[in-house]
Amino acid sequence: MFKTEEINNFYKKNNYNLFYKLLHEKQFQKSKEILNSIEIEINKLTSADELILNDIFLLKQILLFHNSLISLWEDIFQEKYSSSWNHLQTCFDRLRNINKFSLNNKKTKELDFFEKQLLIIEKLYPYNIFMSMGIETSLFECSICGKNIDSFECEHEIGELYYGEMAFGIAKNITNINHISMVKNPMDKRCVVQYSDDSHHFKGLQFLNKQLISNQLTPITLYDANETPRKTLNNKYKKLKRNEKCFCGSGKKFKKCCINKEYIDENHIELIVNHGFKLW
Repeated sequence: MFKTEEINNFYKKNNYNLFYKLLHEKQFQKSKEILNSIEIEINKLTSADELILNDIFLLKQILLFHNSLISLWEDIFQEKYSSSWNHLQTCFDRLRNINKFSLNNKKTKELDFFEKQLLIIEKLYPYNIFMSMGIETSLFECSICGKNIDSFECEHEIGELYYGEMAFGIAKNITNINHISMVKNPMDKRCVVQYSDDSHHFKGLQFLNKQLISNQLTPITLYDANETPRKTLNNKYKKLKRNEKCFCGSGKKFKKCCINKEYIDENHIELIVNHGFKLW
C-alpha cells in the first residue's frame, strides 16, 4: 500500500487491530485514545525524501479516516443522524485520497471492508437531491506556492502531492454568487435539506440504531446488504370519486392523476450481519 519500506514497516508496527476490537465493542472513547497514540507516533516522522513525505500524508489520511469512522458510528449510536451524514461524507473523502495515493491504488482488506460497508450505510439516508452553489472569483490561489493556480507561473496541479502536501485552489476575492442549483450528483454531498433526528425520514438509521443498541450488530459485523424492490402503502393516498380533483393538488381529475398510486415502489434494504467476522 505504501511506496516506501520505512513507512510500510511503521504501519505494520502501528496497526489498528486493537482499534477495531474496541470499535466492535462500541467503546468509542477508548477507540479515540488508540488513534491519539498512533497520531503522536505519526507526528514524530520526518524526512527530506519526497516519497516518504507523501507516504506520511497517506498515513495521516488513514488516521483521519478512522477518526471519522468513530464519529459516524458514535453519532448513529447516539441518534444524531443529521450530523452523522457529514462524518460519512468525510470518510468517503479520506477513502478517495487513500485510493488515489496508495501504491497501485490498492489498500488493505480492512479499508476495503469499510468502503463497502459505508456504501451500504449511505443508502439508509433520505438524501437524493443536493444544493450546489456557483461563485465568481478573481483567482484561485495555489495552497503551496501562493500563485494563481491556473497560471503558467504555478507548477502545481490540483489534487496532487508535493513533499507531503496536497495542492488545492483557495478562492480569493469572491465577487458574486451567480447561482444556487438543486442537483443529484454534486461535488460535495454535505449541503442537504435538514431533518430533525426523530423524523420518519431517518427510519433506516433508526432501525440501525436499534440493532446497535440491542447488540444485533456492531460496526464490525455489519457485513453486507440485500436490496429488493417492494410495494408499500402510500400514506398520502385518498380514495376519491373518479372525476373529483386529485388529493395531490395538481388540479387534475383523480382518474387522470393519482388513481393508481395507492401503493408506491420502495427499495427494501436487508442488512446482513456476520457475527463471526473479525478484523483483529
